[in-house]
Amino acid sequence: MRTSSARMPKTDDDGYSGEQAPRVAANAAGQYDPHNKQQLKALLATIYTDLSAVSDQADVVAFYAGFSCEVAIFVRAHGNVDLGNVDLENIAAAPAAQPLLSALPALEVWIEDYFNRLTPDARLGELDAQEKMQRLATQARMRAACVWKGYILALHTPPDDWDVDAVCALGALAILSIADPAKVVGAQRNPDKADFIRDNARDSDWPPRAAVELCLQHGDLLADKLQALRSRN
Repeated sequence: MRTSSARMPKTDDDGYSGEQAPRVAANAAGQYDPHNKQQLKALLATIYTDLSAVSDQADVVAFYAGFSCEVAIFVRAHGNVDLGNVDLENIAAAPAAQPLLSALPALEVWIEDYFNRLTPDARLGELDAQEKMQRLATQARMRAACVWKGYILALHTPPDDWDVDAVCALGALAILSIADPAKVVGAQRNPDKADFIRDNARDSDWPPRAAVELCLQHGDLLADKLQALRSRN
């Protein structure tokens, strides 16, 4: 994807306005804290806001959907948890008994590792094209892992109690799910991907069907909560 032909979502070098979508770097306080609920809310609010701004740009959405798919493949390959195709009925009946929570440690590693790389000496505009794309890929992987974390937490929370993190994660997945599956999965088979991603990519890895179904089941509630969030900005 050419950065010159599509508007990329903001990086942490850019400023954000509004209470619910503050600048990621400011809320990070320099380091990622997996126990900081407010930090996760700030991250997911920013991710959802940025994706909403480019939701009509197919190449940009596919770019970020590809990294979300990559993270899901990693979790399935190393933790035997299929994030995109969970059984919603079983989770609703006995959420504590589901293996989904076992995926959180792997996601935390992805978030912390990539989050802490997003502190370059140079601003994004001062990087060359290759460095800029590497930075965008780093940011995309971190954001994807945050979205999956928020999704898992949403699955273990009654819909009426969904907070900013849950609704923004689901809203982000709803946008990402419209990306062309062939393009998204095809990107996982590119030579530049790690072997374990290429070897474990499946045609069914995108879109995340359970997430789409969950958004449809609670469409009105989700829309109301997202609208309330936007109204506060």
